[in-house]
Amino acid sequence: MALLVAVMISIAAFFLSGCGAAVHSLVDPLKGNQPYDSAEGDQPMDLREGKPVYIWPVASPDGKRIAFVSSRDGNTELYVMNADGSNPVNLTRNRAEDGNGSYAWSPDGGRIVFSSRRSGHWEIYTVKPDGRDLRRVTNFPAQNYNPVWSPDGQWLAFASNRTGTWKIYRVHPDGTGLQALTASPKDNDAPVYSPDGNFLAFISNRNGSWDIFRIPSNGGETVVLADYPSDEDHPRWSSDGQRIIFESNKDGHWDVYTMRSDGTDLIQLTLTPAAESSPVYSPDMRHVAFASYRDGNPEIYVMNSDGSGQTRLTFNPANDICPYWSPDGTKIYFSSNRGGHDEIYAIRMADYQEIAVSAPSNEEGAHGMGGYFEEHPTWSKDGRQILFAAGRDRSREWYRMDLEAGRVERADAGEFGERMHGHAARNHGAEMPPDAVLSHDGNWIAFESNRDGNWEIYLSAPDGSDPVRLTTAPGADIQPAWSPDDRRIAFTSHRDGGSAIYVMDRDGRNEKPVVQYPSARLPVWSPDGESLYFVSERNGHDELYRKSLVTGEAVSLTPSGTKIGTQIWHPTISPDGRWLAYVTNATGEYRVWISDSSGARRRLLTKAIEVRP
Repeated sequence: MALLVAVMISIAAFFLSGCGAAVHSLVDPLKGNQPYDSAEGDQPMDLREGKPVYIWPVASPDGKRIAFVSSRDGNTELYVMNADGSNPVNLTRNRAEDGNGSYAWSPDGGRIVFSSRRSGHWEIYTVKPDGRDLRRVTNFPAQNYNPVWSPDGQWLAFASNRTGTWKIYRVHPDGTGLQALTASPKDNDAPVYSPDGNFLAFISNRNGSWDIFRIPSNGGETVVLADYPSDEDHPRWSSDGQRIIFESNKDGHWDVYTMRSDGTDLIQLTLTPAAESSPVYSPDMRHVAFASYRDGNPEIYVMNSDGSGQTRLTFNPANDICPYWSPDGTKIYFSSNRGGHDEIYAIRMADYQEIAVSAPSNEEGAHGMGGYFEEHPTWSKDGRQILFAAGRDRSREWYRMDLEAGRVERADAGEFGERMHGHAARNHGAEMPPDAVLSHDGNWIAFESNRDGNWEIYLSAPDGSDPVRLTTAPGADIQPAWSPDDRRIAFTSHRDGGSAIYVMDRDGRNEKPVVQYPSARLPVWSPDGESLYFVSERNGHDELYRKSLVTGEAVSLTPSGTKIGTQIWHPTISPDGRWLAYVTNATGEYRVWISDSSGARRRLLTKAIEVRP
């Protein structure tokens, strides 16, 4: 038991356990599942390691809030925060362990079910997302874990060892109608309702290894779906209920598989010698997010639902685990221990931008976006000031940096919007996306939108009216950038499975790729229109490049030896072409940096006492 607790403390164990799956069904890639010892099942798990923990993010049905576990108050508690990380609320406020990956939103978002050890053993409770109206559901001196709501909200399924072995039960949220659904003398765990509520998928070791089974949600005949000499874990239904995705070590290492809900049509989606874990279908079933150890440490990946197009989304030497889709499919939330403590991040699927969501309450700059996060540096027309957005004073604010005086002061949000979006910010600001860009002559707005079912580049009038779609290829086309003469638009495209930079005429004609470096993105024109600046991921970190459109030569502008995990965002060139501003996490926080156009004379802009470029 002590060994299991020690394993559970490790964030790597969270990666392998399936993120919010069975606390007592820990999957180890070398040893398979290790059932929680029922005789010692009331032992608490110390998730703290002396540092705050933010793990297992679970979005509410409407996507507006996130439930998570944190030890910021001294022990593991269940929290809810807004989807942007603001207003975290401690729901449990108890000296015992609460949550520990075992919680779920009700279908209407009105309550959260979770496990708590406050009675001396693990019991099931529900609570409103503001922390009020706590209700105890189970009351039996045993361990009760992994509660999940039925789609109609009338039942809770969970696992309990009240008979000595783990069985699947169901009960009404008010504690009535308790019913044992499984009768096997072996262990059963991790129940998951089908979208129509008619079935439960779960795992059981009744055949000698941990396999996936299905049972009617009101009890009945149990059907084995995946029965191999290996272990299977973490079953999850597709949104139409036709398929189940899971992880298995049937080929000697943990990979992602999918099968029909009757167990037929088994398809292996990943094939690497490293462990893959926690697969989840996107709401539209077109993609699968998962965690992978193929890069030496856990990273978040996404792939098409048939296994093609496997794309790495995180690039950090820390452990990035527990992916969870937002209900609208536009983001993937995940946990990471980068920076020395565990926090929750999100990946915006439109452009794969990574956003910090949570931050420990005792950190400077803790706010809606998490930690200290600066973005979107934008030059003034005379090149003497840079506007940027930042999280300070627990809110999202806009700032102006005077480059001559080295002084930072608050800027008006309207000024920032005007710089970014032009007239559209005033007249149609709520409708325009954050990366909309005004042409230099002020006559056009270029922006990205998925209004037609795929992310494409559009053109509109300055007030946001009369939008015209410019791109039509499959794959996301995003991040438009105007050439200095406004005759061409550069943009980032994922049409070829990776990420490349294309250029097209203003009317959408004459598309052609100009940069096909790994993960090339965020194009920026030089003022003379002869070069493109862009970001590319190389060897586990981002680099900033300049490519001549005349000679085709590409030059790295960032220093060699950049540490793994460094990211670069929002590069922008000064009006005279002499200076570059961009955001990077080279120091651990996302800050605005500046360098000359060759990449030399780099300095951290927003912490400098005096800046005289």
